[in-house]
Amino acid sequence: MSKKLPAVHPGEVLREVLLVPIKLSPYAVAPLSRRCARTKAFRTTPTFWMDLQVQYDIERAEDEG
Repeated sequence: MSKKLPAVHPGEVLREVLLVPIKLSPYAVAPLSRRCARTKAFRTTPTFWMDLQVQYDIERAEDEG
């Protein structure tokens, strides 16, 4: 049986895929969360982040299983 990789938390995706490559800290991005809801940080949608969270939760539940 092959070894399964651990679930990836959405915060890790944010950090490793979006923040690190453009050299931004979470503190630099925080003001974006206070803007109008129509303004999307990194041109993503709330659904994108919710889908990542749901997938993470499902994988964790399966691991605890």
